Order: sequence, then structure tokens, then C-alpha cells
Amino acid sequence: MASSREREPALVNCLMLVRWPQRREMVQAAVASFVAQDHPNRTLTVVNDGAPCALSAAFFGCGVGGRVLQMPSPATLGEKRNAGVAAVPEAAYSASFDDDDVSLPERLSANLRAMRSRRPPAAFLSASRKYIAIGAIDNIVGFELGRCYGAGMVAADVTDALRWPSQDCFEDHSLYEAVVSHAELRSRVAEADELLYVHRRHASNVTAPHRKDM
Repeated sequence: MASSREREPALVNCLMLVRWPQRREMVQAAVASFVAQDHPNRTLTVVNDGAPCALSAAFFGCGVGGRVLQMPSPATLGEKRNAGVAAVPEAAYSASFDDDDVSLPERLSANLRAMRSRRPPAAFLSASRKYIAIGAIDNIVGFELGRCYGAGMVAADVTDALRWPSQDCFEDHSLYEAVVSHAELRSRVAEADELLYVHRRHASNVTAPHRKDM
């Protein structure tokens, strides 16, 4: 796969994990933010363990690639991420596109610049800042400091060497811990501080049981 991964611009596989039809309206906004990205070589991999669903003709009319990968239910978030990566082995990078959040149009291109500006290039990138919206995506109340995996990106070097654990929460943090413990990858971890990601707080967030308030 090395030769196909080296093509420019780099192919970014955007992973969206859903259990259709849960969060249906949120999913529509998340898909729209994928379509609006300015990085030209991208594909959306929707990993679904709910009722069957499909990307619309209008989505493909935008000239972007995508697929829905159906999995048996229930599948953990870690299992879904691993399946989504395996579905596009030619991708040089994988990026989270959470089904209840949105990314500003320059997010993918900014992530790539941040990773490739380092020497050696970063293999694991998270964001250190994100906008916070309460309920509705336009109800932005400010921004938050702290590592955000949903606004980040990982290179194929990571997903070739490691897998997300079969967890339904904090699977991204577990992968991060594996990366920083890895002899060859631990020096290639980076964070970006651009405000390019809107995290929506709502009652059905995966992390909702672990927080004290909205």
C-alpha cells in the first residue's frame, strides 16, 4: 500500500460512527461539515451498527467519496474505528468525524499542515482547543482547553502498528496511551491549537455519564 498512500494530495479517511437512526439530525450536520472540507482528497466512511442506512445521491453529487459499512449490533466504538480504517487501506491518514459534532472547512488541511510541518512528521495529532456548543450546534458558549481526539488525525503508521481497543468510551485515549508507549511512535505525537472544531454537549454524549454538568 505504500505507493498508493504516497500520492498527493494525501487521501484522508474520515470515520463517522453511527447507530442509525439515533442522532439523525446531528448526523446530517456532521456529514455537511465533511462535504464542506477544503482538502480535496477525502472519503467518508460511515460505520453503522444500527438500522440499514445509505449516503444520499445529493452527497455523491458533491463530488466526494464515501461508503456505509454495516456491522452487527452491538459493536463497540473501538471495533467500529478499526473496521473503518480497514475499509480504506490505501488512506494515508484517518480522521475522526464524530456524528454529533462539526468541523470547520479548513480542519483537514490544517491538520495535515500541522502534522507535516514537524520533523519527523507527526503520526498522531490531537487538538488542544475546541468550541463548545450546548445542544444546538450554533449555541456556542466558548471554547475549552484540553486534548480533543475528535478534532485530530492519525497517520497510517499508527493504524498499521496499533488497533483501537474494544471499548465503548475513551478508546481514543487508550490508543493515545499506546502511541506514547510505543518505541517508534512516541516521539511523533503532536497537538494543534487552531479553533476548527465544534463539540456539541448534549444528554446522549458517550462521555455524558462521566461528567458533572454540561
